[in-house]
Amino acid sequence: MISITLNLGLMYKEGKFVPKDIQKAIAYLVQAGDEGEDGALTTLGLMFHTADGVPRDMEKAIAFYSAAADLGNTTAMSNLGVCLKNGQGVERDMKKALQLFIKSADQGNPLALFNLATCFKDGEGVPKDLNKAAKFYQMSAQAGYGPAQQICQTLGIDF
Repeated sequence: MISITLNLGLMYKEGKFVPKDIQKAIAYLVQAGDEGEDGALTTLGLMFHTADGVPRDMEKAIAFYSAAADLGNTTAMSNLGVCLKNGQGVERDMKKALQLFIKSADQGNPLALFNLATCFKDGEGVPKDLNKAAKFYQMSAQAGYGPAQQICQTLGIDF
């Protein structure tokens, strides 16, 4: 169940039912994160990663993603894996990136499945294997991830 604090943070971030106020959003999201809300920490990580209302700060993004991933948030695991894969804000580490993608994908996260597919397609951190790539693209598409659905349609893979 999402806490009131997290809901307030999201409302202020998006300006829903209240005037948009990024500083209040951050304050509520940090408080929710301190209360153990992994979704709040993931949202903060994404905000700092993509400069959504705040200056881009990869150090903060990594810290928030890591905290959320430690609480089991699969989106944070996948996003942290992307940072490790690309060396964004951290030293590039394909082994750790793959571990995070696999842990998240094992729980059905569509973005992690997509990221695993891309690793197998490109042979990044794993031996190149187009059959495994197709399998993971298909699983991601079945989970509703749009970019994977587009790839499957292009390749004629049913999902």
